[in-house]
Amino acid sequence: RAAPGNTTRLVVARPVRALYPRLHHQNVLLRSRYLDTVVDAALASRTEMTTGSATTTTTALVTLGAGFCTRGLRVGGERGIRCVEVDLPAVVDQKRRLLVDRGVVAPNLDFLSADLSDAAQTAEAVRRALKSDDNAAVISVVFVLEAVLVYLEPDAAMRVLTTCATAARAAGCRDIALCFADRIPGVAGVDEADVRRVLLEAGWDDLVAYLPKPGLARHMGSARASAPVVERDV
Repeated sequence: RAAPGNTTRLVVARPVRALYPRLHHQNVLLRSRYLDTVVDAALASRTEMTTGSATTTTTALVTLGAGFCTRGLRVGGERGIRCVEVDLPAVVDQKRRLLVDRGVVAPNLDFLSADLSDAAQTAEAVRRALKSDDNAAVISVVFVLEAVLVYLEPDAAMRVLTTCATAARAAGCRDIALCFADRIPGVAGVDEADVRRVLLEAGWDDLVAYLPKPGLARHMGSARASAPVVERDV
């Protein structure tokens, strides 16, 4: 009997992949285009910190279960945003090799290895993602989830959502956003109220946008988590 990983490779390789229904390809295109739109909106509204006459923003785009998505390359290079991709060690290693083989230089792209089904690894990866290269705190963060929660057990999927919101608040982020095209755990259908309820339980206070679609990763949208209260001297 073939191992699950070997079976997956056979299915996604030529010639078998040519047999995929066109709806599958359109679903992937739809969710990717939608995520590009909501990620752009989240980045455009990120918090700016003013110091003297200079206005600067320390922003991180953190993609969990990034796979071979190119969004980090496109977004980071254009805007100087620090992009962090989290995935299994084997996936990270293969993506690094592909970038090297193709001569792709991505100074704004960092990789972190973690198994998102493991609570400790998830927490550590998110914590590290919320630190810039000079160890400065990240002021604004946008988390991205694209068809990753659907492959996790419901408890682990919920833990990923909760960890992102909790860690960002603990790190003192002033602007905390989540962009998703995935299956929200505990939501069997596509009802917006159910999605809102689960996200609220995970620490995401405001469902900014929502659009359901066919397929496994049927819940698409963006949400925000309230920032920690900053006490000011008076």
